[in-house]
Amino acid sequence: MLDVRVPAPQDIPELRAFLLAAWSEAGPSALGWTGATDEAVEEIATEDFLAHLLMDPEVEVRMAVDAQSILGFAVVRTAGPGRWELAGLIVRERETGKGVGRELLRHVLCDAGRAGIRSVSVKTETFNDRALGFYRHEGFVETSRIEEAIGGKKIPLVVLEHRLLVTPP
Repeated sequence: MLDVRVPAPQDIPELRAFLLAAWSEAGPSALGWTGATDEAVEEIATEDFLAHLLMDPEVEVRMAVDAQSILGFAVVRTAGPGRWELAGLIVRERETGKGVGRELLRHVLCDAGRAGIRSVSVKTETFNDRALGFYRHEGFVETSRIEEAIGGKKIPLVVLEHRLLVTPP
């Protein structure tokens, strides 16, 4: 049984272990991790960094768990009035294709709608066909193509957006 919830401070050690294991499984050449390094991942997986992330009022964090462990992790941040950016969606390699990412994304989109958010955007590499297919299947549409410097390299990215229907209270 999969449960998606907001992590609590006591989840930080397990979140740290999840991030390090996900990185170890994927490796630096994995799609979605472009530009990441061992040092950068180690930094974002510190307990201090994760504690600050969970306390940041501009950030929403969700994790997907089963009875044994964390299977996935999603982070969104405020990108302007009525807009969120999906800054990260990480699923353990062994869990891909099992609906973990889809369930995390659906929770993020539902939470966004309840919060009055009108759109959620995401950026991914232009050559990441798996992610592009996933986001398009979930209702995201391409809005632009950009380049960003990541890890000292210019990476070509596709920006996709999911517009939400917000009903007045």
